[in-house]
Amino acid sequence: MTSTLPVCAGDERRALVRADPDLNGLDYLEVSGDQRRLTVYFLDKAPTYLEPGNLRITGGRRVTDIKVIGFRLCQNEDPERDDCLTIDLDRPGDFSCYRLEIVETDDRGRPTNQRHHGFDPRYWWLDLNFKVGCPTDLDCGCAPADVPSWPQPEIRYLAKDYASFRDLLLDRMALSAPGWVERHAPDLQITLLEVLAYVGDHLSYYQDAMATEAYLQTARLRTSVRRHARLVDYRMHEGCTAWTWMVIQSDSDFELAGDGLAFITSVRDRLGTAGSILTPTDLDRLPVDSYSWFEPSLPGALTVRAARSEIEIYSWQNSECCLSAGATRATLVDKVGEHGASLLELTAGDVLIVEEILGPRTGAPGDADPAHRHAVRLTAADRGTDALTGTPIVEVQWGAADALPFAVCLSAVGPPPECALLQPVSVVRGNVVLVDAGRTVVEGIGEVPTVSEHRRAPTAAPIRRSRLPGRSGRTWPAGH
Repeated sequence: MTSTLPVCAGDERRALVRADPDLNGLDYLEVSGDQRRLTVYFLDKAPTYLEPGNLRITGGRRVTDIKVIGFRLCQNEDPERDDCLTIDLDRPGDFSCYRLEIVETDDRGRPTNQRHHGFDPRYWWLDLNFKVGCPTDLDCGCAPADVPSWPQPEIRYLAKDYASFRDLLLDRMALSAPGWVERHAPDLQITLLEVLAYVGDHLSYYQDAMATEAYLQTARLRTSVRRHARLVDYRMHEGCTAWTWMVIQSDSDFELAGDGLAFITSVRDRLGTAGSILTPTDLDRLPVDSYSWFEPSLPGALTVRAARSEIEIYSWQNSECCLSAGATRATLVDKVGEHGASLLELTAGDVLIVEEILGPRTGAPGDADPAHRHAVRLTAADRGTDALTGTPIVEVQWGAADALPFAVCLSAVGPPPECALLQPVSVVRGNVVLVDAGRTVVEGIGEVPTVSEHRRAPTAAPIRRSRLPGRSGRTWPAGH
């Protein structure tokens, strides 16, 4: 049960929710000794409008679908003490993680997946574990019992093929079962013995193959040679182009034609037009070795949206926040245009780049870690609104294969003496294009010329003429 909420050192939103008259939230809970009763505390006074269908317990591995059989409000007259809600469950849970949620009900009073409208999006659920307070009675493992030692079998290491394995098994059976003397092929025991010899022959072949591929001088597979080369910091060429993700930043929306579209590395020092669209005439003014050429991997036109150039990650009004390593969800600040339409237009399948743009300790852009960039492919994108501030947001999710390999810092406290809040430290960028390194060149070898050859025939015989292919004018580089 992963969350879209970042992990923050500050929790200013809690005070905002306490002061809001229309929203409430869950503060913490306690599990009873028999694990069948939960005592829940709220950020504000305990609500009186809750019904059994508004309470839902999710999660669990062995014990799932835990039901709420009753609840009771514990209103405290002392204003210094918080109200609570005691919830009775039909059974205790297992050792896995569970979640208590305050949700809306359907027409029949059953719980749904939607958050209750009277609870804040940040505090409408609580994680819980039924076994936190359980004492353990585990003891050290028992000592292993004395196992009788059997004589080790005699192993013939020269047995490497089917025939030698068959003879080895027959000799072993003569010692293990001396009463079995049948040696005819139709016998079931002989059949099983020959099957084992057949399997041993295959395993012996694989063992020899592994020993052969273990040395550079005897390796026969390209994959084995490549692995040996990497041990000495040499990378063999795989015969394919390198590819990377490229981000297009723009202050306006436009579309790039797919035919003949290519991207090159920065040429600011030579042309002073970094980030602009170049023509073949502009490229003729540059040496070929002064830039690297990249082309889109997928055909078709590219649509660039200015709103995707830099997208802020929503921290829910908290400070010193970060997305934990392994996160597969995040909340982004949506950009709204006319008639409430989203300018981001994020959908499943879009690729986004999470990038650190400021140094978390100094706040300087030059101190941002260039290694803190990670590409994710979205599996879901749902629009919504923060009920507390009315901020339009987009809940995005990506697959486990694209989980964040590092913690992403969203906001931090700057250096003294100002100690100002640095936000945003990291952003999300769209307009991501998959590009291949290298320039596509289409060349034709032309028509192969032909020459006629005259051969003098023996006396009194006609002259024979033959047509032979000539030499092509095309010269191939070394290695082709």
